[in-house]
Amino acid sequence: MKSWAEERKTGTVELLLTMPFTEWDLVLGKFFSTLSMLVMMLVLTIPMPLTLFSLGSFEIGPIFSEYLGAFLLGACAIALGLLLSCLSKNQAGAFLGSAAVLVVVMLIHQIPLSFDLPHWFARFINFFSLTYHFESFSKGIINTRDLAFFILSTVLFLFINTRVILYRKWK
Repeated sequence: MKSWAEERKTGTVELLLTMPFTEWDLVLGKFFSTLSMLVMMLVLTIPMPLTLFSLGSFEIGPIFSEYLGAFLLGACAIALGLLLSCLSKNQAGAFLGSAAVLVVVMLIHQIPLSFDLPHWFARFINFFSLTYHFESFSKGIINTRDLAFFILSTVLFLFINTRVILYRKWK
């Protein structure tokens, strides 16, 4: 969440933008470095299910599906956090903005559950919820709609991030 805000604060963003890298190179570099931390954290949790296999018979499919869903959810959240960091002036604003937006997109699916809304409006609200799209992964189902949602939203947030950098570069 502090990636771009810290670059702007320390003044190294000008150095980055004058190097022979495209905006995509810079954004993808920050994205994949943060994504590698997420992958490392997920890999470190693998011994937990492995130790539980000796205690019972578990299906590997739902476990793999949940790991895939956690990876995709984390990738989408990272891309959104990078975008909000690019829009922010300082680290604190980037953190608070990212935290607030992520809480909203994680919990927005509770609105249709709490209120009696028309079906089309409930589906519209659920479309923007990260938790709603993660539910099928948590049940062991790899739904192509949810898979496409996470991949496309991640790419969209990264694309908008490059456009913001390009806009600020020439501003």
